[in-house]
Amino acid sequence: MSRIVLGLAGLVAIAIGAAQLFAPAAFHEANGLPAVHDAGALSEIRAIGAAILAIGVVIAAGAVRPALSRQAALFGTGFYLAFGVGRVVGLAFDGLPSGSLLGAMAAELALGLACSYVLARSREPIAA
Repeated sequence: MSRIVLGLAGLVAIAIGAAQLFAPAAFHEANGLPAVHDAGALSEIRAIGAAILAIGVVIAAGAVRPALSRQAALFGTGFYLAFGVGRVVGLAFDGLPSGSLLGAMAAELALGLACSYVLARSREPIAA
């Protein structure tokens, strides 16, 4: 079960990160956001995409290497719950975003909770 959760969580982050890194304008517009053509804004989107891609690789590594599963679950829990909770805060302060972003929020919260389940079930200590 933990391999499936970490594999799925890792692949989702890898796909999202790669889309933001290599096609930032299209990714932005696909989420119902205004078109972005400013080099500075595109640079910011690409930088976030690269970070998401890197986190995805770390999470996916836990699916491949059982010795890394606890650390990967910790990364997945923090990563996905931070995004999901951030979107919940946005709902409270800013109102409803597009349906695709609401779907992203639901997926982030679900993946964060699934990773936290894997983390809670693991017994080995987190390496320092």
